[in-house]
Amino acid sequence: MENREEKIKQIILSVLNEDKVDPVGKIGNDDDLTKIGVNSATFIKTIVAIENAFQIEFPDEKLNLKLFLSFKDLLDEVTKIVDTK
Repeated sequence: MENREEKIKQIILSVLNEDKVDPVGKIGNDDDLTKIGVNSATFIKTIVAIENAFQIEFPDEKLNLKLFLSFKDLLDEVTKIVDTK
């Protein structure tokens, strides 16, 4: 089974691919989400896909791309939500 980090990276790349965004081939933990092609629309699609994949729900106040400066910020938030579920 793939780990959480890889699963989230695959979700991001899948959403970017769906939206015809040309993302970087590999996502690093310190990568700025906006620099790899994530915008406000793809961010919401990514969050919905993550929620579905992990059976979690992001709090409304966390549905803001500006809160997640890097991939690691997003990973940390998912981990926090999953671990408190």
